[in-house]
Amino acid sequence: MNAPNLTTDAIIRAAVKRRLALRHADDTDAFVVEELPVGRGDARLDMAVINGRIEGIEFKSSVDTLERLSRQVRVYGEGVDRMGLVVASNCASACNTGPVSGVIGVQ
Repeated sequence: MNAPNLTTDAIIRAAVKRRLALRHADDTDAFVVEELPVGRGDARLDMAVINGRIEGIEFKSSVDTLERLSRQVRVYGEGVDRMGLVVASNCASACNTGPVSGVIGVQ
């Protein structure tokens, strides 16, 4: 059972999968891939949509730290065309003002 206000990776992943399924319901060329290795295997995107380009999505749950995020974004930038970040509410302000601010979209 989750503690109040605890947003886990599983909760974020399920919500993003539902949203992507709706967004790409009529697009037979779109594939959603989980745990996609990038940067010669140096990092993994939590989720990616492949449809003539690669849109990467990274999750940060309530229990994640942001220590690796700058490096992850740098590695992801070498392998994706567009990058998004879906974060728990306790991570949002740090992402909007930290080293990735303005580099990737935060939801």
